[in-house]
Amino acid sequence: MRIASLSLVLLLSLMSHQVVAGQGESIVRDANTGKYLITYRNHANGPFLTATLDPATKIDPAIKSTLKLLPNWVVTYRYRISNSKTARQPVGWILIDPVSSILTTSTLTNDTLRKLEPSNQPNTVAEDYGNAMYPMLTPSAEWAGWTIESIKNNKIGLRVGWDSTEESIAPGKSQSGFGVLSNDLPGIMAAEIKGDAELFWTEDEGPQGEIGDELDRLEQSDYVQRSIAVPLIAVPTVFDPAIVVDRIRAHIATWPNFVTTGYNGNVPPDKKIFLIDSALATHFDAEMLAVATAYRANQPQVARDHMEILLDMIRREHKDIDRDDDDEHDNKRAERDSDRKATTQPIRLDRLAARVLDFDLKYVLKRMKKDDEKHESKKH
Repeated sequence: MRIASLSLVLLLSLMSHQVVAGQGESIVRDANTGKYLITYRNHANGPFLTATLDPATKIDPAIKSTLKLLPNWVVTYRYRISNSKTARQPVGWILIDPVSSILTTSTLTNDTLRKLEPSNQPNTVAEDYGNAMYPMLTPSAEWAGWTIESIKNNKIGLRVGWDSTEESIAPGKSQSGFGVLSNDLPGIMAAEIKGDAELFWTEDEGPQGEIGDELDRLEQSDYVQRSIAVPLIAVPTVFDPAIVVDRIRAHIATWPNFVTTGYNGNVPPDKKIFLIDSALATHFDAEMLAVATAYRANQPQVARDHMEILLDMIRREHKDIDRDDDDEHDNKRAERDSDRKATTQPIRLDRLAARVLDFDLKYVLKRMKKDDEKHESKKH
């Protein structure tokens, strides 16, 4: 019997109890175990064979995103990936796709590299598909895993995986040190995370033809989603605050009904993630429009005033937003969120969304302040 590392989940919402492909071929879910029995033929007149698979969603992952601004306006994106102790599978791999840009090996400056921890330098284990290399930060040079960069529709995507079940993130465990470097600002997308599930079949070829195509389609929904901060908001080479604010504003407009598509363009029905209340989003949009308008009218002080209003709005939703999120602080915040839910006070802005917006707005303010300082120095 062969074991293949093909992870599939056949969601009940996407299929009936039984899917029939060719005559006599089928995919049937066992209601007692949750596993699926695949009956198939490799050849038209060949014998019927069987394969058994588990869904790859028996995980309960969490991703913590940490943002930091380095010299030359480079942003570091770091991630800690955890798997709840109640999970029934290790975390097998993660797909981050798409992102707007990642700094290539050739564009990383020594000044930037010096700001990174010695144990967390870019790791070029990524496979090169004929494009520029986009290295990821990994836990260490000895980290047992792999990253792949790919280009699709002029967008960059990254996959992170582990070489074996023993090295992947087991239930109750976590791993930090992953990340990327970019000149672009963070937005929010949903990472696709798969458990380390296995498909058992009796022939090397496995299911072929229509039944194989059905498995491929179902594989597109074989994941759970978690929100993550990634480079999504492009910063013009010649910095223009109005353009950047417009792009931040356009991204926030997607938050009230935040549904992301999977890698192959599918939209599973249970993948909506709450980021912001629609009424609050409307208030943010009005203030950001005022900021962009003021910058275009060369009224930087007016723009800063509206920026402060926006930052105050964020602080009203999360009073401790200026403090870095450490483990102890995360636990205390979880307790406060639990208390707030118990008193029926609604959460109008997701914590990660608040941190991303706070970072982006402060980035614009810092760049404008730097430009003002340059202009002043030239006068003297």
